Amino acid sequence: MPSAKRILFCSSIPYPPQSFGGSQSSVIQTSRELTRKGYKPYLLCPLTAKGIFGLERRVIKKFRGTSYIGDRRCGFDTFRCWDIMESAADIVAHLRPDIVIAEAGRTMEIAKRFVELGLPTIASMRDVEFKQKGGDCFVHPLLKYISNSKFTQMCLKRSFGINSTVIYPVIDSAKYATTTNGQYVLHINPYPKKGIDTTMKLAQQRPDVNFLVTESWMLSAAERKELKARHGELENVSFRKPTSDMRELYAGAKCLIVPSLWQEAWGRVVTEAHFSAIPVIARAVGGLPEAVGPGGIMIEPTASIDVWSSALSRLWDNSEQHKMISRCALEYSRREEIAPKYLTDILVQVIEGHLENSRSP
Repeated sequence: MPSAKRILFCSSIPYPPQSFGGSQSSVIQTSRELTRKGYKPYLLCPLTAKGIFGLERRVIKKFRGTSYIGDRRCGFDTFRCWDIMESAADIVAHLRPDIVIAEAGRTMEIAKRFVELGLPTIASMRDVEFKQKGGDCFVHPLLKYISNSKFTQMCLKRSFGINSTVIYPVIDSAKYATTTNGQYVLHINPYPKKGIDTTMKLAQQRPDVNFLVTESWMLSAAERKELKARHGELENVSFRKPTSDMRELYAGAKCLIVPSLWQEAWGRVVTEAHFSAIPVIARAVGGLPEAVGPGGIMIEPTASIDVWSSALSRLWDNSEQHKMISRCALEYSRREEIAPKYLTDILVQVIEGHLENSRSP
């Protein structure tokens, strides 16, 4: 019986328990799906010295004298190192992966490194910040591309003339679906580019509506202090730190607000909310219209705060409107094109096709 094909995910972004985010969650869930299909996934990611976990790994790594240290905190074999570029050759020699998937962060720098090592590589494009990927996208027989939305696919084609296969983020609905009691409007990730100022203006206009603002990317103590200094006087707004169980947040949400100012490639939190029939109010930028679909209300990028207030009123004050859009959100979350099995099947087709082409003369 042939051995399982080895797939190495590689990212320049730390992974749990040192960092949490949408790209990390998608890779972890994808690895579970690939394991069920008989593949052997691995992960190479940075190690930071922060926290107890970082300190422990730093001591173990120094004791062992290797360029990387392994664990299974993500649910599958994970290798952490100070510099993924320096450790790439060591990892390849140790694991002998069949194929590499260059993930979020310095995607193109990672892809270039493994192509240079002679490995079939897939560049996973999870955003359209192409200038921040460690180099330009390039064409090579050993390199193939996947995009996390049709919007990302379009931007990649327009910017570099490169084709890619759309594979939406893999999300396990069981980790997000819950019953809701409609206590507040939920805003996830209070960074300026995520449109926190729009949410706060809305909270000022509607003092009768409760808002919950939760961190996703961990804020520094200084950033948290500045946030509360600017908006902490609003009695109808509560702030909280990140949680590992998003159901805690969605259980109290009557609607989700996503007023992002930057070109969101997809909008993972939108899909997460839809699993619980939570409608979404979102700015019509990037891939957000694609993610929201009929499960929410889209706001034009330059719309005034009064337009946002009107949209909120439709969901908060009109129970029939809320029920109708909630049903649409739940139905949209059940479409086949975002089902984990369906998405993993597409990824497997890309992997096997690329391996076959890479073996061709």
